[in-house]
This record gives sequence, C-alpha cells and structure tokens, in this order.
Amino acid sequence: MYITLFAFVIYMNSSALKSAISKLKRECVAPNGASLAKMARRQNCYFVFFRGKQKGPDGKVALYVGSVDDPRYKYWRGMIDRRNQLKAYERALKALEVVNAVQPTKEKPSVEWYTPPKFVDMARSVLGVIDLDPASNPIAQGWVKAEKYYTKDDDGLAQPWAGRVWCNPPYGKFSKLFMERALEFYQSGQVTDCIFLVNRTGAAWYIDLTQQFTAVCQVRKRISFWTPEGKPEGCPRYYNDFLYLGPSLRKFKKVFSDVGKV
Repeated sequence: MYITLFAFVIYMNSSALKSAISKLKRECVAPNGASLAKMARRQNCYFVFFRGKQKGPDGKVALYVGSVDDPRYKYWRGMIDRRNQLKAYERALKALEVVNAVQPTKEKPSVEWYTPPKFVDMARSVLGVIDLDPASNPIAQGWVKAEKYYTKDDDGLAQPWAGRVWCNPPYGKFSKLFMERALEFYQSGQVTDCIFLVNRTGAAWYIDLTQQFTAVCQVRKRISFWTPEGKPEGCPRYYNDFLYLGPSLRKFKKVFSDVGKV
C-alpha cells in the first residue's frame, strides 16, 4: 500500500487524482442507492460473516460462499476493489496536498519570443509606417515603434484595428483568431495594409485563411526569435510565413523574396 501511494504522489498531480476520485465515486454507487449487501441478498448472493477476513461492502467482515465464476460474485468483488482503490486515491491526494503545502510547485518562467529587428524593418519598408501592433508589449516596441500597440492586458482581439498593421500574434489557436480579425478589418476598409509573421502549419483552417491574403512568403530558413534579453532562440522548431494584405504586392514581393518564396 505504501508503495502504491508513493507511486500516486510521484506520477499523478492533484487535478488527475481528483478526476480519478470523482470517476471512482460514480462507479462505486449501487443501483438505486441500495447498499451492496442488500443488493447481494436480493440476488441470492450469500455472505458468511466472521472476524479477521475481508470487509464486505457494508463494512462488516465478510467472506463470499459460492462460485468465483458467478457474475454476481464478480460484480461484488469488482465493487469492493474499486472502493479500496478509491480509498487509496483519497489518501494519495491528502499526501500530495501535504507535500505541496510544504514545498509548493515552482511556477515556470514565462518565456516570450520577439521578432528580430531586421524582419520588422523589412515590414516597415513595405508599410511605410506601422500604425498598429495589436499583439505586443513595451519591450518589443523598442524596435517595432508602432504609433499604437495593444498588450496582452488590452486584448488586441477586442480592440479596433486601423491603418497599417504589423502583427506577430501569440501562436497556437490565437494565430487563427488574429488572422480572422485582420481579414475582418481589412475587408471593412479600416485596415489598409497588414503584415503577419506566423508559424507555418498544414492545418485546414490555416490553408483556408492564407488563401484570403494578398500574398504569402514562405520563409526558407526557420526564424530564430529573440528572448527579452536579446538572445536568439537556439533551435527554432517551426518554419514561418509572412502574410500580406494590401495594395503593395509588388513592393512586398521585392522585399521579402530575399528570405523566402512569395
């Protein structure tokens, strides 16, 4: 039992244990709320009670008399095992909570990656001026130098966009949301030009959205983004695309053909 509990503490976190406990509690409920002992008696499943043996589902010491192949016995035995497992999980959860209280889990530092200045300068040479950066922070603005920018707290997806936009959005599901937002404001005429830097993906939503952009530059070499300290990413994992919306297709192609296929 101690080895089992130790394994639970090492390999399961509080959330996983609570989920397992909740599932087991549902499985340990007899039909119509009846106790297992009463249910067993109704099904002619007999028990002999005496001291020093396995406790039955009603808390009494019990031993089943009958064939182990009887499905009623298997059901009763399975319920007993699940209830014992439930108790072990609950003890493991308490032990884990004690460990966490004594030695709280350290939060992993949040790492933000920034576009190297040379790529921002390329975007600026196409746009002329960057009026808006909807996914930024004060550090990035040291070289983006947008007339206006939104931080994570501002929530750029909930704010109005206008003019000439540069955007290196948060990756994952947010890339899709920011791309949709750019298309919305471009089609309404509020955004006149827009350049995105995103991770390339073969997802259907990405293919569908990029087809609505004026041009796509598939960067030949994966971009090493910068840390807040100005250090490049050691081993970039993803290939990248620059996406363009606007009337200056010839200028975009001339500038970005140096880094990829447009």
